[in-house]
Amino acid sequence: MNQAAQTGPSPPDGVGARAHANGDATGSNGQDNAHIAARQAGSNGHGVPLNLAAAAQRGPGSDADADVAIEHWDDLFRSVKERLRDTVDVHLAALTLPLADVAAVQVRTRVLECVSALDQLHQTLTNEADRRQRIELELFEARSALAHARTELIGIRAAELRSRHMALHDSMTLLPNRSFFHARLTQALALPDGAEPSLAVLYLDLDGFKAINDAHGHETGDALLKIVAARLTRIVRAEDMASRVGGDEFACVLGGMPTREQLAELVGKLVQAISATVQIGPVMLRVRPSIGIALCPGDGNTADALLKTADAAMYSAKRHQTGYAFFDEMSDESKHGAL
Repeated sequence: MNQAAQTGPSPPDGVGARAHANGDATGSNGQDNAHIAARQAGSNGHGVPLNLAAAAQRGPGSDADADVAIEHWDDLFRSVKERLRDTVDVHLAALTLPLADVAAVQVRTRVLECVSALDQLHQTLTNEADRRQRIELELFEARSALAHARTELIGIRAAELRSRHMALHDSMTLLPNRSFFHARLTQALALPDGAEPSLAVLYLDLDGFKAINDAHGHETGDALLKIVAARLTRIVRAEDMASRVGGDEFACVLGGMPTREQLAELVGKLVQAISATVQIGPVMLRVRPSIGIALCPGDGNTADALLKTADAAMYSAKRHQTGYAFFDEMSDESKHGAL
């Protein structure tokens, strides 16, 4: 009786043993609990602050709502899982109430299930981060390859444009060549719905150029041709085409043909501009053009026909030293002899 009074009522079966065991665990794990408390206070064991409780206390709109950088995912998952394991291994183990046994087991089971799910999610996100890194690398490589291909394409395109320009232009005067002129004239004649084009073709030859070239050399002759080309381009309208068709011969196509008087005035300006004295090095030179004029459709309705009649008119102007001549003003005998 006295022993019972001294010892007090006996605890329910198992409780005392569990309490004793918990006491032993608490005593034996004092250092572990201290380490856990230290981790809960702000470190995940890897030198990265946790601050989970502080983050939970912050409301919406705070830094807690911000995205976590990928490089911090590992630390975040470790912190959450360690906190959950601490809850199971330490705090649930400290429960001594009999009615808490079942609840503690259920909580422990669910928490460990959450830890397992977090492990799976952690691995999934890690794999996704690796995949994203691979995709970014592949995208970077693809962009680099595309930029390189684009640079090569631009170079190829530029080379094609240069090649095409050289094929269609005279390399010395840079004017369209005979092939380009013929194509342009053919295009100008091809009006839709059977409409008749209204244009004029000028054919120009430099009188005495061969003598100048022979007397002063090809370099001087080439320089003179460049000057003639520049003067020719300056006089004709922007919408017209001036071309070097070979040697000392040039041609122009004038669209939307003006009146005969306006055309004669324009050709007269050409004769004056080209005939002006020019100095090339120490040499003063003067060359005079002869210009033949063919009108469409009266003098021809194809490129070849107009070039032929304009050339015939040019020889008429050269023969009579008139500067220029219209094909339709030539005598029938002269036309027949020229064609």
